[in-house]
Amino acid sequence: MNPQDFLENALFLNPVTLPIAIVQKIFEQVKKDKPETQSTPKPPAPTAPTAPPAPPASTTPDLPAQQPVPPGGVGGGDLISLIREIEKIKQREADAARAFYPTKAQIDLDTYTKQLALAEQAGLEKMRQKTARDIELQTITAWQGITQAQINRDTAMGLGMMNLAYAGGLPNPNVLAGGASLAAQGRASYGTPSSVIS
Repeated sequence: MNPQDFLENALFLNPVTLPIAIVQKIFEQVKKDKPETQSTPKPPAPTAPTAPPAPPASTTPDLPAQQPVPPGGVGGGDLISLIREIEKIKQREADAARAFYPTKAQIDLDTYTKQLALAEQAGLEKMRQKTARDIELQTITAWQGITQAQINRDTAMGLGMMNLAYAGGLPNPNVLAGGASLAAQGRASYGTPSSVIS
């Protein structure tokens, strides 16, 4: 394996340097396909891989012989045709997507319409429930007011009756004063009582 092949293999096997190696291969392929206007010397043809030189007898370990790169490997001979095929596949996928877009847009519109209708229905249902709760709360508040008014009325009536009963049980000082003068006039007609024993 010559150093150029070794370098290409190393570049193609490393995922970081793979894009650089692909661009280099494309550039070389385009350069080969372009008709040359000037006569340039052709690069020497790559030599067939040869067996490695025989290692010295005692200083090197016994390693297996380097195998040649199999055909169709990472050499990148059909790279431009592969890239063209990939571009054709991408174009077909884009055309299929454009053809499917109106159908997908209609499906999305129908879905949005149904979701909107469901949201409105749920909103109306929630509004009905809130209205019913508000009516119940207002009814409870009204009954609380009525009950409190009845309790206040009964309290005032009871206090009034208690005051009336208390006032009715007490003698009137004016009546007592008038009665005292009448009692004094009545007693005056009888004179002073005297003992009949003596």
